[in-house]
Amino acid sequence: MAATTFTTERQSSAATFIAPGQRYTELGTAAWRVDKQWTVVHVGRFDGATRVIYRCPNGHQITMPAEQFEAAVMSGQVIPVAGAGRMARC
Repeated sequence: MAATTFTTERQSSAATFIAPGQRYTELGTAAWRVDKQWTVVHVGRFDGATRVIYRCPNGHQITMPAEQFEAAVMSGQVIPVAGAGRMARC
């Protein structure tokens, strides 16, 4: 069985605008509601692809390809939260 390595975004050559600590919410959700926000926990390379790990309000952590997360942000399905619950524009 091959060993899997996980490197941080600084160590990888992939570029993404997603970064740890950023918060997002779904379109149509009150951005000030912390119980509706997702927080990016880690961005890094895993099995040759850049992946995003984010934490849901219920504490679950989900891993997905960075391209898929970026597409959701750019299409407006997921909205960045700035400051104390204000929505940012991308």
